[in-house]
Amino acid sequence: MSVGCHPWQSTQRAQLLRAQEIEMVEFRSTTANFSPAIIELNAAMRSGRLQHDGNPVLERCIGNVGCKPDRRGNLYPTKARPEQKIDAAVTLVMAIGRAMTEPEQFTSIFERAELWSAQPNAGAVAPTA
Repeated sequence: MSVGCHPWQSTQRAQLLRAQEIEMVEFRSTTANFSPAIIELNAAMRSGRLQHDGNPVLERCIGNVGCKPDRRGNLYPTKARPEQKIDAAVTLVMAIGRAMTEPEQFTSIFERAELWSAQPNAGAVAPTA
């Protein structure tokens, strides 16, 4: 398992996680990284493969995030107004992007139960059965 992190202002957090023997992998904020994960998240939400436990922060961030296509049609997360928060939604997209690149990945990440082992009501995202 690995954790994706953007190199900007994440050095201290990455060092703490590495000290706990968690692999940290650079995940830059580019359309090449975000677009496939956004497409997978959208498909999972629309098909009902993804639910969350009602965490108000994630719910608000998901409600605030939109997607802006670049000239090639790749998607990037955006917000309509500067005061809107989208951090939790972007973190979810980053986690999906990392899970999609794991070597043992052969099916949709939402069909892999071992990726969704957080306790209920802890702000975790869980797949539907």
